[in-house]
Amino acid sequence: MSSVNFRRKKIISSNQKTLGEMARMKNAILRSLYGLILMMALPSVSAGDNSSASDFIKTSAMVSMADGTRLSTNVFLPSSSGSYSVILIRSPYSGSWLDSVANRFTKEDYAVVIQYVRGLYESEGQFYPFVYEKTDGLATLDWINRQPWSDGHVGVWGVSYLSFCGFEIASTSHPSLKAMINISGWADLGTHLTRGGAFRLMDHLPWLIMKTSGNDRIPSKAWNGIFKTTPLSQFLGGAEEQAHISGILEEPYPFNDIRIPILHVTGWNDYIYRSTLLAYESINKNATAGNHQKIIIGPWAHNQVFSADSTTYGDVEFGHTSSMGLDSILTLSVAWFDRYIKGKNNMVDSKPRVRFFVMGENHWHDTHEWPPANTVAKKWYLADTVKTGRLDVSPPASESIFSFEFNPHNPVPTIGGITGWFHPFNLGVKDQSPLASRPDILFFDSAPLSDDLVLAGPIKVEIYASTDSIDTDFTAKLVEVRPDGYARMIEDGIIRTRYRKGLNSSVFITPNEVYRYQVNLGQTAIRIPKGNALRLEISSSNFPKFDRNPNTGVDPISATEFRTAKQKVYMSPKYPSHIVLTVLSK
Repeated sequence: MSSVNFRRKKIISSNQKTLGEMARMKNAILRSLYGLILMMALPSVSAGDNSSASDFIKTSAMVSMADGTRLSTNVFLPSSSGSYSVILIRSPYSGSWLDSVANRFTKEDYAVVIQYVRGLYESEGQFYPFVYEKTDGLATLDWINRQPWSDGHVGVWGVSYLSFCGFEIASTSHPSLKAMINISGWADLGTHLTRGGAFRLMDHLPWLIMKTSGNDRIPSKAWNGIFKTTPLSQFLGGAEEQAHISGILEEPYPFNDIRIPILHVTGWNDYIYRSTLLAYESINKNATAGNHQKIIIGPWAHNQVFSADSTTYGDVEFGHTSSMGLDSILTLSVAWFDRYIKGKNNMVDSKPRVRFFVMGENHWHDTHEWPPANTVAKKWYLADTVKTGRLDVSPPASESIFSFEFNPHNPVPTIGGITGWFHPFNLGVKDQSPLASRPDILFFDSAPLSDDLVLAGPIKVEIYASTDSIDTDFTAKLVEVRPDGYARMIEDGIIRTRYRKGLNSSVFITPNEVYRYQVNLGQTAIRIPKGNALRLEISSSNFPKFDRNPNTGVDPISATEFRTAKQKVYMSPKYPSHIVLTVLSK
C-alpha cells in the first residue's frame, strides 16, 4: 500500500518515463479507458443544453478558486425572479442527467449550481483525484453567497464522487451549508480505497487511470492482463500523462465535525456501501447531528439512481418493490431539503431513521437504529470432521490444523460479488461452486438450517493462523449453499497481515507464529431459507478484486517477484477460529 502513497498528505509528483512496449500498452489503456468508464458509470453523456425544454434559466460562469484557477460552473434559476436557497453539485462527470436534476430542483424553487471539478471539461487546472475538493468547494460556497439570486442557504446533493465532494465541505461548519444528500458516497478515503490494508484493485485502478486518459473503448476482458502486470506502480504514477497522483489524508475523516442533516442512500450490492454506511454510523454517534441522519439501504448496485427499471443483480431477482430510480431519489431529496433548508414541517422528522431491504425475503423493514434492536450476535466455530471443515455453534473441544499453499501466480479468481461497474461480466451474485475443487481454499459448511435465518448487521471473522512469510493475506467469504449445489456469495473480506493492527500501523509478522486476525466482511440483510447451509471459505487471495500479496514483504503495488506461502489455520479451545453473524430475531 505504501507504494501507492495512499497515506501521504502531499501530492506526489514524478517525471519517471515508461519504456518500450509497456509504455505503448499503457498509453493505449489510458486513451481508451475514459470513454468506457463514463459510459458504464453514468447515463449518456451529452454537452447539449436542455434548458429550452425546461422550467429554468441556465447561465454559465468561470468561478475563480483561491489560487486563481477558474472552474466551469452552470447556474440554474427558476423562471421567476428572486433569491433562492441553493443546491450545490460538484462533479467530475458531465451529462444531460445533471440538467434533469437541476430542472427538478428549480421546479421546487431552488437555484442549482453545477460545477465541474478542477481540470475536467471546461474547468482550468489539473485534476488530482480527491485533493482540491475541500478548498474548491469552500471557495464555491463563498461565491454563491455573493450572488444576488442566493439567500445564503445551501444544500449539497451528490452521488459517488459527487458525494465525496460534499463530504469534503460538510465537516468545515461553513455557515451557509445546511443539509446534504449522500447517494453511494464516501468520506474516509483510506477505508474506501482499501480493505484490510489490501488495495481494491478491480474497483479502483480503472478509475484512477481513466481521468488522465483519452476517449476510446477498451474490451473489459483486457483488464485481466492489465491487473497481472508488474509492477502495478507503473499505472499509478510515473507516466508523463499522469505526472501526479493524489495522496490520501493521513488522518481519518473527522465525522465528529459534521453538524448538518444528511440523508444517506446505498445498496447492499454497491461496492461503496460500506463507506456510505460507515458515514451514517459514525455521524449518528454525534450528539449534534446524530438525530438528523437517516439511511435507506436497498439491494442495489452502484449508481442505482440510473437503473430504475433494474431489479436484478447478477443471478438474483429482488422483485418490483426493490426499485428506486432517480425520480424517487429526487422526491426524497426535495423533501429533505424542504425540511432542513426551508424549515417546512413535512413530517420528514417523524420517519424511521433506517429503512433497509432484506434480500431473499425481498421486503423492506423500518427501524430507528442499525443494527436493529432485535438482533443478536451468533458465533459459528470452525471445526473439522475427518479433515472436512464444518461450521458448528459449539466451540471446538480438540485441536485441528488445516493447511494450504498460496501461490500468487495462481490466485483464487474473483467470481462476481460486490464489485464496480467496470467489469459487467464479472459483477453481482454468481455461483461460487466452480471454486470447490481448488486446494488453496478451506471450506467450512454448516448443517442444513432447521429454520429460516435472517441476517441484519455486521459479519466478522476471527481466525488464528500462521504462515512461513513475513507478510501475507488471509481472505474470508460467507456463502449460502442451496440444496442444488448453487453457492451464493453473501460478502467477503481480506486482511493483509502487516496491517492487522490498522492502516496506520505496518508491522511484519514472525514466520510460523500463530496470530489472531480479524477479517471484516462488511454488513448485510438477507434471509437464508430453511434447508440451505452456511459456508465459510478461507484462503489468501481474491484476484483481481484485491491486489496479490507477493509473500516477500515487498509492497504488492511495486512487487515484481512472488513466492508461494505455506498457510495454516488453527481450530482449538486455545485458538477458537469463528465467524460472528448478526441475526435478526423473530
